Amino acid sequence: MVKITRLHGNAQRTALRQLLHHPPNEYDSFANFVFFHEAQLRPALRELVSDPIVGAHAVYLLGLVADEGDLRLIIRQPPKLRRGFNQWAYYVATALLNSRTEEEWAFLKRCVLQKFQDPWSVRGAIQTLRLMASQRSISVLEELGTDNPRWRREIGRALQYARSEPLPLSATSIPELMGRVSAVTTAGRWIATGEPRFNRAADKALVDVLYSSGPDRYTYTATLHRVGDQWRICALREVAQALIAPAPVSSGQQ
Repeated sequence: MVKITRLHGNAQRTALRQLLHHPPNEYDSFANFVFFHEAQLRPALRELVSDPIVGAHAVYLLGLVADEGDLRLIIRQPPKLRRGFNQWAYYVATALLNSRTEEEWAFLKRCVLQKFQDPWSVRGAIQTLRLMASQRSISVLEELGTDNPRWRREIGRALQYARSEPLPLSATSIPELMGRVSAVTTAGRWIATGEPRFNRAADKALVDVLYSSGPDRYTYTATLHRVGDQWRICALREVAQALIAPAPVSSGQQ
C-alpha cells in the first residue's frame, strides 16, 4: 500500500481504485493507513467519489478525514450508487460539525427530512446539529421538529442539549477534549477512550470512544483537527456495534 502514496495522477487513482474495489480484510488498519497519508491520497479519493463501484469507499475515507473542501465536493457531486445504498450521507452528515455554508446547512436539513431514505443519515444529521449547539443549529432543529414528526422525540432531545449551553467541542489538549466528547453522545455509558492516531503532519487525529447500552457495545470514532493552539472535533461517527454475550451463570448461582 505504501507504493500507492508514491504514485501521482492517473497512476495513483487507478491503483487506489483497485485497492478500494478489493479492500484488505483488516479494513480498520487500511482506513488508518489512508488517514496517516491523507495529504497524498485525498486528491485521488476526491476523483473516485463519482465512481459507481468504489464511490462509497471514497466518501467513507474522506469523511473520516473531514476536510471541509472535500465534504463540499461530495455534497455538490454525490456518489452515483444504486437506490437504497445511501449510507454515504451519514459519513458526510457526521463530519459537518463546523458547517458554515448554506449548502452544508441545506444538506443537513435534507438528511433529517429523509431525502436520502436512510435512517442513518437522519441520526447523523440530528447528532451533528445537536453537538454544534449554536443559534443556527437550534433554529434548524426547531424547524425540523415541526416538519418531521417521526423523529420529533430525537429532535426534542437534541434541542434540550443544544439549549443547555454546553462546553465547546474544542480544547488545548486532546485528553481534555475527549473528556468532553465521552459525555455528549447518546450511545450509552462511556467505557473507554482510545489513544490518538495521527496523520503524518500530526495536525489531525482519530480517537475511538467505546460505550455500552445493555448488552450492546458501540464504538465511535472522533476526527480532531488542530487549529492554532486548539484541537477541535470535526466529525463523530459510529463505526462498530457488537452484542456482548451475558456471563455464564455458575452452578452455585443456579
